[in-house]
Amino acid sequence: MRRVRSFNTKWEVDFRLSLWRLGLRYRIHYGRYRIDIAFPRQRVAIFLDSCFWHFCPRHRELPKTRRGYWKRKLERNRRRDQETTRVLEADGWRVIRIWSHDFLPRRVETANTVLREVHGRLKGARE
Repeated sequence: MRRVRSFNTKWEVDFRLSLWRLGLRYRIHYGRYRIDIAFPRQRVAIFLDSCFWHFCPRHRELPKTRRGYWKRKLERNRRRDQETTRVLEADGWRVIRIWSHDFLPRRVETANTVLREVHGRLKGARE
């Protein structure tokens, strides 16, 4: 387990690079909730969730051993993610959760979705 990366995984770095190439500047691991990619001025929070650790509804597979332990742990992670989203949205943030299975086949489209959201929030703040 020591070798399992909790942040700066290859797909996270690739996604951040995609955003950087689109001209977006952001903060990483931001604030109390350690937002993966944050745009504080626009109040947009991007969480990059891997299917295993965040218990993806499409790929919910438990390890073969210690299933009870893993089910409790992964459900706890899922509940924590829901609570984090709820708290941030109540504080005026737009929260976007991107699953690894959504990003990997559609990198450009996913990055462009974030670009539109950030620019939309920036435009709304000016009006």
